[in-house]
Amino acid sequence: MSLLSRTVTTVIIVIGLVISVAHAGGKKGVKKKYNPVITNYTEENDVLVRPVMNVPASSIGKIGLTLNTPFNKVRALYGLIPGRRYHVSQYENDDTVDLVVWKSNDYTRKKFAGWFLNLPEEDFPYKGGNITEPRHTLMFKDDSGKRNIILSFASHFLRPIEDLSNGRYSCVMMGLAWFKEENNKWVLKHFTPGIGCYGAFQSTPELHLIKLGTNNYACYVLNSNGGPGQVYYSTLYLFAIVNGQFKIVLTEDAVERTNTMSSSWYPQLTTYKTKSDSLFQPLSLKLEGTFNRNIPDPEYDTTDSPIELAKAIIGRDSFDFRVTRRFEFRNGIYRRVSSRYKVK
Repeated sequence: MSLLSRTVTTVIIVIGLVISVAHAGGKKGVKKKYNPVITNYTEENDVLVRPVMNVPASSIGKIGLTLNTPFNKVRALYGLIPGRRYHVSQYENDDTVDLVVWKSNDYTRKKFAGWFLNLPEEDFPYKGGNITEPRHTLMFKDDSGKRNIILSFASHFLRPIEDLSNGRYSCVMMGLAWFKEENNKWVLKHFTPGIGCYGAFQSTPELHLIKLGTNNYACYVLNSNGGPGQVYYSTLYLFAIVNGQFKIVLTEDAVERTNTMSSSWYPQLTTYKTKSDSLFQPLSLKLEGTFNRNIPDPEYDTTDSPIELAKAIIGRDSFDFRVTRRFEFRNGIYRRVSSRYKVK
């Protein structure tokens, strides 16, 4: 072997050893850091052109996750889902959005119905990848005086950033996380990455708080949608902790009718005061509204009313009403046990 050949061979071996050591890491290996990518959004600089990071299911939403005070929903999301982070500026009129782009090959997928029952169900987490952003926070004190926060977040299937929050009839997968303040830290108590596909324009509905019983709190959303210039109907979804997990314990359709000049009504959800110390007290759902046969634009509107008023509307053109429905907790969910109405 010539001197030149021996020299080339030695160089190749040395390079190979250096690469092997770098990949092996060892005690002096550099730990991988997941710092946010700060990017000014353009079509050529879309976050989706980057590889989607696979996140093991065991690292998603670890119960006991601890965050420093004050609570920050972006830091909370980064702790819940350790995917690839993005802080996108110059997005929708110089706004900013914080995202986590991720996928999980071993996370158990579940099926969720979207807005229209005749469309295929949503499989979540999305197999090709997910874009998740923090949404609403609901802060409250429990009976012990400790502060709690329920955080909602929205997950989209992979798409260009400019296409997020488009589409009137497109829902978005909503997840929920529950943090409690302990020793000046925020500690994750409950986590569900996907509980249902809600909202219009891929925007999650606002969270509302309700106390179901002694030191037992829950949240609900009014899921609304409708066509341009048409009536909006809302469905109520109530989420509570059952056996340590977020669960839908009440679904009630058409609890609200808005965006109309004819019949309209609004809901109020409360608990009945009873002597029982049950964690799940009976619920009262009141629908307050007006029945009106006058329809300015019958092409986009129709006369409607809650089902309880079927007899009351006969021979009447308009009146105010209140419908009260009672629900009791049985076998893990709330079921309607009675209803009554009053007209005036």
